[in-house]
Amino acid sequence: MPTRPEKWFVPLESNPHVFTELAYKLGARSVAFHDVYSIDEPELLQFLPKPVLAFVMIMPFKTPAYQQGKVQEESERAANGVSEEEQAAVKDVLWFKQTIRNACGFYALLHSVVNARQSIHFERDSVFDKLLASTQMVPKDEYPRLLEESDELENAYKSVACTGDTVAPNAEDEVDFYYTAFVNCGGNLVELDGDRGSGPVLRAKLAPEDHMLSDSVLDVIRATLRVEKEGASAGLMALCVEEALY
Repeated sequence: MPTRPEKWFVPLESNPHVFTELAYKLGARSVAFHDVYSIDEPELLQFLPKPVLAFVMIMPFKTPAYQQGKVQEESERAANGVSEEEQAAVKDVLWFKQTIRNACGFYALLHSVVNARQSIHFERDSVFDKLLASTQMVPKDEYPRLLEESDELENAYKSVACTGDTVAPNAEDEVDFYYTAFVNCGGNLVELDGDRGSGPVLRAKLAPEDHMLSDSVLDVIRATLRVEKEGASAGLMALCVEEALY
């Protein structure tokens, strides 16, 4: 089989309006993204529409913490494998290996939305609707192809990728940040990063009464959001159920 040419997308700005518009264009009509200004001040969290379905985090990766954290963890998972408990916890999670360069923001959006699908209304015959149907018919190692070959997806992405508050970089520019998503998948807090070779990562087992604003979830988010000593920062958005903004 011939090798498909490498595909690049313009990196998405960490902007809830951009993410919401893209989700809407792809067929998710009952959700919106919101900035999370603090997870340590309950009064600010109360402003988020409920329920919160997922968090999307943007992090710098050219830092010692990135190298010692994600890279080391991936090495250990590759060497030791994934536990049976974790395999069972993530077996029904939809995870897409990132093969489109500079599109980690899109993959975080995608992972958030499709893994909260029970709570979201999808427009019939939309990109999301057809993608979810296709995942039932192909093996998991073919999921990346579903994205790479979708002209509808690419056109929708291009229509919003340059609409943020800052000048968008070129598609093939080097970037120094990455996105990852955290979703409650059947009572398990799962991190979904398309750039992880080992797939979805179980971060916490949740109690039946837990939700995305419970301390059991926020403690994981706090640990991941720690600011680096050299001043590098991270940001957070929440995917919430509500009438879309567009």
